[in-house]
Amino acid sequence: MTEQEYIHEAPRIRKLMRDNAMRFLDSVEDAKDVVQNCLMKLWLMRDKVRLATLDALSVKIVRHQCLDFLKKKNRCKLCDLEAVEETQEADDIETPEMLEEQDQRLMRSFEK
Repeated sequence: MTEQEYIHEAPRIRKLMRDNAMRFLDSVEDAKDVVQNCLMKLWLMRDKVRLATLDALSVKIVRHQCLDFLKKKNRCKLCDLEAVEETQEADDIETPEMLEEQDQRLMRSFEK
């Protein structure tokens, strides 16, 4: 694909990519970011792209970019969740004093 062909096709491909990205992503802004990255990829590989396969290639690129975006986003959420869990585990650690107090309460309940 030549530079002129890319310039001519980019607006049409952008809409196709945006529509496909919105099927994967909740945010319009995230979809725009993914589409921008996809268009940049197409620009960089334009010498190898044939116009006949441009639509199929565009859909494939946007799908993979969306999946990568979601994986990265979920990895960040997982890291945040692990940090919260570690904090909760640290809060759950029982000191010897706490264990002694629990034993005393248990013994009193048996005495009654």
